Amino acid sequence: MAPPGTKTYNTQTANIIPVRGTSATTYIYAGDRWNTDDLGSSPLMWLPLSLSGTTVTVGW
Repeated sequence: MAPPGTKTYNTQTANIIPVRGTSATTYIYAGDRWNTDDLGSSPLMWLPLSLSGTTVTVGW
């Protein structure tokens, strides 16, 4: 989705989750930050994802 360490808050993409509302569909970026010393404790990041034309933005 973006070069490592840029624009995704040091996460790797796990999934893009569509949330279908009554008037629009919004999206959630689901990623994780690997903790190489203890992979089971790697934190998950769920962030708002915006689409505008061909531009994708992950918010904080």
